[in-house]
Amino acid sequence: MVDLLDVSRVKCYRLFKERLKQSPSDVIMSLRFQKAEALLKTKKLNISEISFECGYNDPKYFGKAFKKHFGKSPKEFKDQFS
Repeated sequence: MVDLLDVSRVKCYRLFKERLKQSPSDVIMSLRFQKAEALLKTKKLNISEISFECGYNDPKYFGKAFKKHFGKSPKEFKDQFS
């Protein structure tokens, strides 16, 4: 991203914080969770497959991070749309 924007890493970080009030890693994580949310609502993939689709190599870590973000586990989230 730094190469694409042709700015330093520090400048990139400052731009994100200034404009979006989030760090670049927080923005990326938020986008991953938006994708996970959409995939969980479709019910076509299991939770492990969704974690891999969203860029997480460890489904357990994905589950913990998801629960921290949404307040419920991916399974609980998926079950509410049954």
